Amino acid sequence: MASTRKSFFDPEAIRASIAKDGDAAGKSNTCFYRECATRTNLAVAGGRRVGQAAARKAFVQDYKSVVRRYYSEIWNAWSEPALEELLSPDIVFRGSIGTAVVGIAGFKQYVDRIRSAFPDLHNHIEELIAEGDKVAAHLTYTGTHHGELFGFPGTGRKITYQGLAVFRCKEGKIVRGFVLGDTETLKRQLAQE
Repeated sequence: MASTRKSFFDPEAIRASIAKDGDAAGKSNTCFYRECATRTNLAVAGGRRVGQAAARKAFVQDYKSVVRRYYSEIWNAWSEPALEELLSPDIVFRGSIGTAVVGIAGFKQYVDRIRSAFPDLHNHIEELIAEGDKVAAHLTYTGTHHGELFGFPGTGRKITYQGLAVFRCKEGKIVRGFVLGDTETLKRQLAQE
């Protein structure tokens, strides 16, 4: 009984369990702490033990961090390794400029299309709101129009418009994303003579 109990709470056994379930390195802190919280009905935050409500709040903060990294690393810096770190392999994503895509390969094609129109596209997070496994982001998009979009060839114009994105996260990754950008404002900026 003692050895079973020890392995149940042993950090290396927990990391091995996480690795077996898909985190190749077994080192994901999000997965590790979530598993610890599940096994003990407690979590550790700031070096002290806290109850489930506080643990859930910590995970909500984690999901905000995932969305911050999503914009910082994928959209603003275009880090391809971040795709697999931050997105579920089965992500379903619907952006304002295009149709719904499924999977990381489909998402990458969507991003490539946007970046060909706006190579310097920058997503500025105005506000993040999280509840449970969902995160909403109010955004300002800026960039320079260099490639075809909405039937407009590259104009060299600077653009700025706003949008709202809602994400659902699971196990430290984004599984769904829905973006509603003010594309009418964007089109007006592209059509200016």
